[in-house]
Amino acid sequence: TGLDAGAPSPALVPAVATEAVNAPKKTEGATSTAAHYIPPSPRATIAYAVSLTSCGTGTNRHDNIKNGGHSSDPSFHEGAAVLKHSIHLSSIRNYHQSKSLFDYEMIAFVHPNAKSCSAVFSDLGYTVQIRETPFRVEDIKKTFLREHIVKSGCCGEKEYLKLYAYTLSDYPIVVHLDLDSLVLRPMDELFHSMLGDNGDKNAKD
Repeated sequence: TGLDAGAPSPALVPAVATEAVNAPKKTEGATSTAAHYIPPSPRATIAYAVSLTSCGTGTNRHDNIKNGGHSSDPSFHEGAAVLKHSIHLSSIRNYHQSKSLFDYEMIAFVHPNAKSCSAVFSDLGYTVQIRETPFRVEDIKKTFLREHIVKSGCCGEKEYLKLYAYTLSDYPIVVHLDLDSLVLRPMDELFHSMLGDNGDKNAKD
């Protein structure tokens, strides 16, 4: 979603991967709860993607829709940080609490109109991909769609940046989320089902 820029927030806690083994072990003399667990090898790495269509104006939602993006909250960088941290907490990188077997990577699809305010994504550890709208509006044959797609939804035709999620073929699963969303708990059951694990959380490729 196109949102307005602001100073990057340092609130995101960095994730540190630990050595992978086949089963959790208790560490001799560990003093913290987190140190008691070494996670197993990740079942897979999930790609979590977001889109930024414009920097917006941060003043009036309707003006931002007209400009190809919107911002009811100009501090989109805070949403990007909180979203990533929520995914981290529900991943194998927080295994001692989440018990998840899935790692993650963060991807941001950024329209060229929003490149000037997208550095925050790199600062937060997202992989930034600058992408044009995946089609030309003038190539749409149906008159009604051609005339209305540029003023539909939050971001007009730029909303279709999310289709680039289908190009992330290096990942077995891709989840596209809005910047104002949160992951509240691990989605291992869904991911195992999508990967054909049949409920076996220790299944391997």
